[in-house]
Amino acid sequence: MPDVKKILGKEDGLTLVELLTVIGIMGLMVIAFYSLVTFSPTGHNQAQNIAQRQSDFNLIQTYFKNELANAIEIHMLDSLPDPLDNNYNYIYLDNGSLILREGTTTRAIVENRVDNLLFSLEEASSTNHNSLYKYILVYTVNDIESSLILNNINYDISDNHKTIIAYRKP
Repeated sequence: MPDVKKILGKEDGLTLVELLTVIGIMGLMVIAFYSLVTFSPTGHNQAQNIAQRQSDFNLIQTYFKNELANAIEIHMLDSLPDPLDNNYNYIYLDNGSLILREGTTTRAIVENRVDNLLFSLEEASSTNHNSLYKYILVYTVNDIESSLILNNINYDISDNHKTIIAYRKP
């Protein structure tokens, strides 16, 4: 490795090519360091938001399965009735929170993270002519769609695409 003092003493300083090379290498190092510093928190925040949305949706699916799969009566509504019938349970959206109202008890399934909610029913295909599963509840939460098979329920399918669901459990 050449001695820097000998090079500087002999040539009386750095050449323009050497100076530009050092500036270029330092610039690349600054860019690499900057991208690491800014990308890590941004990527982490995006991954955390995606994970939170997936966790919320899994929680909602579990609640819907537990609450609605074996309901004996379902009504889809555009607005909450006034006064509320305590014989029914309600699932609805209120200020970004998904609310479950059971009788006189109200609780949030997911708080402050639900942008939109829509329910609709579709007839289950009867390939084996068994009417045990008559309807499939299709629901959309934050633009993610999923479905749930309802067990042996009677319903008028014409009343569809609503934002509130009222139901009774056995």
